[in-house]
Amino acid sequence: MKYRFTILILAVMALAGCKKDNLASIPEGAILLTAESHQGADGTKTSVQDLSIQWVQGDQVSLAGRPYDVVFNEQTAYVENFARPASGDFFSYYPADLTASETSVTAPSLYVSSYVGGRQILKQPLVAKDPNDSEHIEFLYVTSSVQVLIKNTTGTDLIVDRVEVSSATQQLCGPCGISFDGNYNLTVTPKTSGITDGEKKVTVVFEGAPLVVTSGGNPVEVQVPILPVGEGTDDLTISVYTHHLPGSLPCSGYTFSRALPNPAIARNQMMTARVLFNTSSHPTGLWFSVSETTKVIFSQANLKYRASTGEWRFHDHQYDTIGTPNRNISSSYNGWIDLFGYGTSFHNSKAPYMTSAISSDYPNVSIARTEGDWGVHNPISNGGNQANLWRTLTSAEWYYLLHERGGVNKPAASTVCGVANARFARACVNGQNGLIIFPDQYTHPSQVDLQDCINEIHIAWTNAVAISLAEWSKMESAGAVFLPAAGYRDGISPYKVNNEGDYWSSSVATDGHRRVMFNNSNEGDASFVNGTHPHYGYAVRLVMDVPIPSNTK
Repeated sequence: MKYRFTILILAVMALAGCKKDNLASIPEGAILLTAESHQGADGTKTSVQDLSIQWVQGDQVSLAGRPYDVVFNEQTAYVENFARPASGDFFSYYPADLTASETSVTAPSLYVSSYVGGRQILKQPLVAKDPNDSEHIEFLYVTSSVQVLIKNTTGTDLIVDRVEVSSATQQLCGPCGISFDGNYNLTVTPKTSGITDGEKKVTVVFEGAPLVVTSGGNPVEVQVPILPVGEGTDDLTISVYTHHLPGSLPCSGYTFSRALPNPAIARNQMMTARVLFNTSSHPTGLWFSVSETTKVIFSQANLKYRASTGEWRFHDHQYDTIGTPNRNISSSYNGWIDLFGYGTSFHNSKAPYMTSAISSDYPNVSIARTEGDWGVHNPISNGGNQANLWRTLTSAEWYYLLHERGGVNKPAASTVCGVANARFARACVNGQNGLIIFPDQYTHPSQVDLQDCINEIHIAWTNAVAISLAEWSKMESAGAVFLPAAGYRDGISPYKVNNEGDYWSSSVATDGHRRVMFNNSNEGDASFVNGTHPHYGYAVRLVMDVPIPSNTK
């Protein structure tokens, strides 16, 4: 969703000079790498790496058309054995694959970033043109920058997956012209016509070390590099997305008017946008009631684990499952598994790759909100990467979610697909059978015609409504959650993949461990099954508690 805000545009930052460094400790024949640094009077800057780029191990720069590895000497970065041109100036680029010619540069549309030690690690495009007798190269920023300051007052931590800046008409990335004057001042010229859709949006994705915005904490900064844009009536759109909402749904998005003083954004200027997440504006339509007093949001997909690296991770898509390769389960397996014995979070040495068929080898107590719960005990690499963010629903919460909250299981035929008042529906998404669960407040996309898809839920998988990826994308954006029929595992043998869904609860009853099960025998009823088989491997779908605003029932 989008909201209109008034945004402060920062003043143009003054150009700072670059002094020669002491090269005494640099090997002969090496060339020193520096970068321009700009800082405004209010302390803001174009680079989040202090006042200049932070060179990191593995970086490469292109000098005179050849890539060179960046070498480090304490805090100084340089390249060795640089083959200088015989005469004239040469161009240099960072990263090394940034450009195709000496008069143009290609600014990326996607930046893979991380957040380490309270700062964003971001490789912004740099370019330079220097005479051949230089002992250092001063790189200049190609782009301008949109600085997004994110403040969270929701009462629960937000995990930022990506931030996007887009324009309806102007070029924000892709190939553009570059030129230098006699003083080597850089001019960057985006296209004004023939701009493709792919050149109108820039995305910064957080991987490896994700960005967690703690509730009540200081605002965090995300920078999105964009090409310089001129005056115009077109709005830029900033969208912030998170991991923990289904399918990385937008937590918040808004447009801001550029009809303000100094609306043009030149190279190396920075525009600041402030995003406030608060309880009342949090997307309540994506919440799921699991009791009269508790609401949750679902993780982006089922949980999976790789033993060779010890990594816990959510699947990329809600319909993803491992299937029969779960039979490769072992303590050294380099692939992924997603069917787990009860309570195998690694707490008390209960490993996720356990295949013992002895029930007493597994916990025989409820693991709700304890270290035995996968989400409580483990950092999940693409789900915040810290423990105690997620948890598993109890059997009572699963039952309330599917059978007791508002709505009915067989809505009137006059309702479009019945989804306005339904709790769940059987479906086949992208060829994967499973169960769709609708949030408390759901508006079915008008573009998706599912006819009477859930007016008759007692049907075989072969008759379940088939939903295309394009249709599912719209339903997912509206808040629908999909539980794929991932099957189950007994020992090292998977069974009923794409035919039965079995999901652990965190509860144990007197008659056995609890799970939610849907298959061809109880078509769509999502029954609760007890048993004496905690060693069976079932799927795990985690949730996160969210606060309930005072004006929300």
